[in-house]
Amino acid sequence: MTTIRQQQPVQLPVLPRFPSPAPVAPGALGGVGRALKDLFADTHSSYKGQLRGMDDKALGAEGKRLQKVIADASSGGDKNPGAVSRAKAQLAEVKEEQSARVAISKHSDPAWAKKAHSMNDAQLGTERARQLERYQEATTGYDRDPKKAADAKSKLDYLNKESFGRVVDRFQGQLPKASVTRPTGFMEHVGDFVKYRSMSPGELATEKGKLVKTLRDATSGDHRDVQLAANTRQKLELINHCEQPRSKPISNDDLHKYQKDLEHCPSAELQRRHGDCRSQERDCRQKGDLVGEANCRRKAEVCEGAIVRHRGELADCRKRVGGMSDKQLNDYGCDLDRQLKDPKNASRRGELCEYQQICRHEQHERLCDRHFPGSKPVEGPRRPGDERLSVEDLIKDLLQGAERYGEATTGVDQNPKVARDALQDIERDLKQLLELLLKFAS
Repeated sequence: MTTIRQQQPVQLPVLPRFPSPAPVAPGALGGVGRALKDLFADTHSSYKGQLRGMDDKALGAEGKRLQKVIADASSGGDKNPGAVSRAKAQLAEVKEEQSARVAISKHSDPAWAKKAHSMNDAQLGTERARQLERYQEATTGYDRDPKKAADAKSKLDYLNKESFGRVVDRFQGQLPKASVTRPTGFMEHVGDFVKYRSMSPGELATEKGKLVKTLRDATSGDHRDVQLAANTRQKLELINHCEQPRSKPISNDDLHKYQKDLEHCPSAELQRRHGDCRSQERDCRQKGDLVGEANCRRKAEVCEGAIVRHRGELADCRKRVGGMSDKQLNDYGCDLDRQLKDPKNASRRGELCEYQQICRHEQHERLCDRHFPGSKPVEGPRRPGDERLSVEDLIKDLLQGAERYGEATTGVDQNPKVARDALQDIERDLKQLLELLLKFAS
């Protein structure tokens, strides 16, 4: 007798189950989710979903708009082949949607078919489950109804066809992209400026007319390009700069004549002309007039040289006047008065007035020394036996008084009497220092 032993069932290894992903809250997509959303946002499927949500009037308006975009982007200054391809693809989808709505009107239940066609995927799945339940109840339940079953079967076939069509739409990929206009770079901007500077006034007028037309095309109509409009405005600004009167390079003869005109100008007039040249140089730089900027810069350099030369002449005059005797100084002042009254020296009046001011200042100083000896202050330290006041010595006295005041108030040996005396010395030295400064200023 054969004994059949019952074998134990083979124990298969238990595979670990992957944890179910946590639900993602709406609007809380991560970086990958946002990338996928952007990837599928501009596809044939998404555009068809937008068309299904439109009514017949809005769908017709969309078709007319796309036809205008194709006509506008096919020619003109804002011509964009990419935008034309995209509009043509969208127009084909519009025509396909219009054909689908014509077929829907021939359905046994056009109102239901139109409503089902405008549903999104989730609503379409819910409607399919409802029709499947109707079909099962009409064919297998107690309340069988062939007519109801046929209606549910027809609607199920329509829903399956609609779902399959939407699945196929997802494989059509993305819509064609319109060509993106890049901003004008710095080197391109410089190249445009050089090109416009080399054009004649007639060529500039022709180029400006083309750019104005391009700007009008880019800012009006059904196809608009904001970046192209910004680039065109930059080019128009360059042309406006180039259309302004151009400066000619200043010749050496004109520069020598300008230098000769500055020979007898006073200090104030030289400073004013130098400031005017620098101001004109900045204006030319803002207008893009490189030649005018160079001319003003050369004139400003001539003014700077004239200022340095004139300062040297005034220093020589002070030195020469200081070495004159009283009689020579008086004769020199009378000679300056005669030159000022002569009409022939009208162009040198400012320069002669400065020389006369130096002469009178020297006469005033000598008069003060004669009648008030020792009243004229000096800047440096006093010489031995000199009783005149000195700015440098007064500053040293102030520092010493401040040091004594600090030791008497905050040091180890505090002494109120010494602090009071030091404060009085500081006040006296400050008063004398102010008087000296006022004398120097006068």
